[in-house]
Amino acid sequence: SVTSDGHTEPVANEVVPLKDRILSRDAEGVARALVYKAAKDEEIAHVCCKRLLALGKLPDGLESMDSFVEAEGGKAMTALVRAIEAHASSTRLSLVGLRALHGMGTGFNRSEFLMSDAGATRRFQLIERGVFRVAVSVMRITGFDEAKNSKVFDIQRLGADIIQTFCMGRPVDRTKSSQTQEELAGAAEAAEVLRKSAVEAGALDVLVELITAHRTRRYSRSTKKAEQLGVALSAIVAICYGSDFQSKCRKHANAPEFIPLLLQVVERWMVENDRLVWQMHMAVQTMIVDPKTRKADEALDEALKKHLEKRPKLKTKLDDMTFRRMTQHLSDDAFQNMMYGQV
Repeated sequence: SVTSDGHTEPVANEVVPLKDRILSRDAEGVARALVYKAAKDEEIAHVCCKRLLALGKLPDGLESMDSFVEAEGGKAMTALVRAIEAHASSTRLSLVGLRALHGMGTGFNRSEFLMSDAGATRRFQLIERGVFRVAVSVMRITGFDEAKNSKVFDIQRLGADIIQTFCMGRPVDRTKSSQTQEELAGAAEAAEVLRKSAVEAGALDVLVELITAHRTRRYSRSTKKAEQLGVALSAIVAICYGSDFQSKCRKHANAPEFIPLLLQVVERWMVENDRLVWQMHMAVQTMIVDPKTRKADEALDEALKKHLEKRPKLKTKLDDMTFRRMTQHLSDDAFQNMMYGQV
């Protein structure tokens, strides 16, 4: 109601819209709205994702997400994925939705959760419910024209980051002597399942499309552009690195054409961004080196050498970086930290 001086006063029995009520609900309340309302109502889906993000960032955020997962008979995560997929044409919802999915899989960027068995389990639960499919669908529907919509760039980066992070599986600390060969083999087998799920969902194809889009983008010294490209390259490596179906990955990516594309795209940043150049190098290596024999495909390796001869500055840069890695005797874990930027 409106008073004589123009101020609005709440009416005791006034009905508060559901979307406003959701913004003050706990995890179980958000789960209830997702399960029963969000698939049909984009606005409800949007506020549910916003509320999940807010709850996840609180000090007790991990406990809230546990409650969310268990709520409504365990249907909440499925409802979240389906709601984002149902409204994938909305860039506003897609952005906050991917942030919510990424947050749930990473403990909202809590490193202790990301590296834990609980984190690996949560990511696997989301993969079972179709997180790769949704990420790929949203990236495709949104498109790759960053000039079209300011949210496009962030959506593509988030989608690539989800693919990269969720392909990690259960992190293994190879420095611990307590790790048995059976445990290491089990972790590798589990990671293979995740990678296969990503490829079957079209993740590799959409990453190639994203990287290809960088070829036509106007070059700038934008850190955000370099970071987005780096995440996409790391996601390629996460899918293909040490994979038993690496030959299929080559076909998906059309390696003979994809490799020179990588060189062309990254060359523009080679002066100021060593990490991006190394990420490109690793993406190329996953395309040409057999993980079991550790030998390069002769035809692809020869083609790579010819392409690098046409780019002498890039070749010199790569030779120098490879030499530095050899002389510094980086361990596998230190190498992975360099690769994924965990320094």
